[in-house]
Amino acid sequence: MNNEDAKELVEIVRLQVSASKDIESDFKVGKVDEGVIVKISMYADTQISPCCSFWGGIIAQEVIKITGKYTPLRQWLHHDFLDIIPDDVDRSPNNSRYDDYVVLFGKQFVEEGARKSIFLVGAGALGCEFIKMSAMMGLSTQSTFTCTDDDKITPSNLSRQFLYKKNNIGENKS
Repeated sequence: MNNEDAKELVEIVRLQVSASKDIESDFKVGKVDEGVIVKISMYADTQISPCCSFWGGIIAQEVIKITGKYTPLRQWLHHDFLDIIPDDVDRSPNNSRYDDYVVLFGKQFVEEGARKSIFLVGAGALGCEFIKMSAMMGLSTQSTFTCTDDDKITPSNLSRQFLYKKNNIGENKS
């Protein structure tokens, strides 16, 4: 997160856009939104677990498709969350594992998430992912996180859910 780097990137983009005006192409950029370039520069090195999981899932599916049974994506896939980044918040890092969230959403967001009490129903395939994401985001670290599930652990759960091992088969999920 460096303002000088952001200004330098804006200048690089301006030069590239003006240089591309002389090139014959069907793809032309007329005007560049400098606010978007600044945000990309400021937040490009942040890694937040929901986005990492999203891209991990996409990449895993594409790797499976390359084996030949399905057709891989052969197009651009664009995804951004620049519209949810708030303005005018305290983004100074705390030197903690949640600093990427602080840089993106501000200290108040992270502190409020840590104080929230969460009750999650279901510890199945999606429930396990919600538990993991909540832990990785720092949710309920200063309060209570409760998960319940009335199901028992079966062998089929072992391939879909990371919380259980072979010696847990037959036990309650929660």
